[in-house]
Amino acid sequence: MDGCEDEIFSKLKKEVDEVCHQIAEKYNVFDSKGRPKKSFILDVLARNFCPYCIIKELTQMRRDEDVDAIYREGHNLTLNLLIEALRYGLNSSGVSAVVEGEVKGEYGRADIVVRACKQGILIELGNLAIIVEVKTGMSISLAQILKYAMERPQSIIVVWRVKLRQVFIIDMKSHSRLLLAFMFAIVSRGKAVLSYPFGRCCHNNENISEGTKEGGMENPQQYIDELFYSLPKTLPEIVEAVIGLIKARLSPEE
Repeated sequence: MDGCEDEIFSKLKKEVDEVCHQIAEKYNVFDSKGRPKKSFILDVLARNFCPYCIIKELTQMRRDEDVDAIYREGHNLTLNLLIEALRYGLNSSGVSAVVEGEVKGEYGRADIVVRACKQGILIELGNLAIIVEVKTGMSISLAQILKYAMERPQSIIVVWRVKLRQVFIIDMKSHSRLLLAFMFAIVSRGKAVLSYPFGRCCHNNENISEGTKEGGMENPQQYIDELFYSLPKTLPEIVEAVIGLIKARLSPEE
């Protein structure tokens, strides 16, 4: 980001936080420690264009417990294998870096964050922050990726879709205007929700959470077969991609 974009980003980030706090207070959206559930609020604002639908989702319980345990176990297995493969690969390549799993942030929990070191000094959240998002099912949320970028606007986000054997990279330094547009949309939509008059809408979304999480598994054998077949085939690719990104950022011209 240039100086002007930095200023706009700081202003929008402050407004995003204010909107989240106001929505949390108005609709009682707090975690067990009394903190606004910013990640959940942002998910709802990003997913719905109708203020009344947003209000319905904010005030109804989500059924996270409906996620099939096999999905969760598949994700955890993949995450654990990738973390150790990254640590080994980086060390073998002579790259000094810290690999952290399930890093809790202000706007959500990142699967993996890799931060490089220069002369033994950890580079905090700057150009060398690489976020790895692991997807073991078919679902994906680009809004989730932009939420990570709100906290680390100059990070590189690597998405690994294991079963589909796909790896793609988003360098947020090249997409700062998109990030600003996303934040503006969140603020605008949040303000619309806060000022929305009493009323209803005509949208049929009784199953609000449908599609946001992996539901019950219809064919566990197929899922396990595809995951176990794809995981070892693409694990080297994701490790190589992360190592290559860090080496490129550590090059003298950077």
